[in-house]
Amino acid sequence: MKSVSVIMPCLNVGKYISKCLESVLNQTYKDWELIIVNDCSTDNTGAIINEYANKDCRIRVIENDCNKKLPASLNIGFENACGEYY
Repeated sequence: MKSVSVIMPCLNVGKYISKCLESVLNQTYKDWELIIVNDCSTDNTGAIINEYANKDCRIRVIENDCNKKLPASLNIGFENACGEYY
């Protein structure tokens, strides 16, 4: 099996993030890591993603110190990825 890195930037998506994370967790392919880059969410996104990360060691959370927007958040995720495929 080959390792896959999934990069997920997010900003204020507390209403939807659980469904998204459950979708990743329910994949049949198990050799993956999920890197969530929280781009300074002000809703409950941070609490939800940290709850998932505490339950599954394949999920890592990176907190941006200021809102860096999508391209920079993606680059931060890719810089921290360990998988062979993105």
